[in-house]
Amino acid sequence: MRAIRKLVLTTLVCTAVAGPAWSASKTPQFVTYDFYPFGQKKAGKIAGLFPELMTEIEKLSGIKVTTSIEPIPRAIKSLASGNKDLIISGATSPVFRKTISLGVIGCNTTIIVTNNKTNISSMRDLSGKSIGFVAGGFLYKKFGNKFGIIPVQTGTSESMFRMLVRYRVDGIFISDIVFNSYRTEGAPFSNLPADWRQRLGNIVQAEKILVHLRMPKTSKFQDLIPKLSKAIEFGKAKGVFERVYRKYGSSTGGQC
Repeated sequence: MRAIRKLVLTTLVCTAVAGPAWSASKTPQFVTYDFYPFGQKKAGKIAGLFPELMTEIEKLSGIKVTTSIEPIPRAIKSLASGNKDLIISGATSPVFRKTISLGVIGCNTTIIVTNNKTNISSMRDLSGKSIGFVAGGFLYKKFGNKFGIIPVQTGTSESMFRMLVRYRVDGIFISDIVFNSYRTEGAPFSNLPADWRQRLGNIVQAEKILVHLRMPKTSKFQDLIPKLSKAIEFGKAKGVFERVYRKYGSSTGGQC
């Protein structure tokens, strides 16, 4: 009997210890892009447009998530492998065909920002012009070989932007969210000409991209979809997401 009581006690203790870990496994895993201003680590915390949008969805739905941040390719891979349950994205990766859209949160616009020495005013004017792209990015893959563009690839958005205001390229492909955050917060890098804002020229719209909250079809949290979708609809109706977009410099509040 003493041995049995000891076994029961041990089992209860182990169950109690294992309880929190089991509960944690019940929390949906949200991953955001490590790409300014969509996501970034700041003072040891994950900040940025997408994490803040997810925080608002948490408040509206009452569903708590665990947030992590990864480079764009790794984040998409984590979603595809089932290691993550939620992502906010406007990307058009084939991976997202295996996901469910829980709702449209906002809209980003792909734009061509030119310098003031060029005469680019439409997509037709891009022929023969040197246009900057982030190397290997989806914008290069989509537009780099079109319109007679002479593509110039750079390592980061910051280096690409630096080339633009130093007149080393005629224009750059960039998200309006990234560009507007530069103008609102100030470009997040140094060694720019003091008059860099005055060196900017025309802005040409290339495409509109809807931003979704997505979940893999293999996620074990499918039962949360109705509640999350309802939260998104309510947030849009009340202008909750629009306020977050405007905080990051969007003049349209994330509307196209």
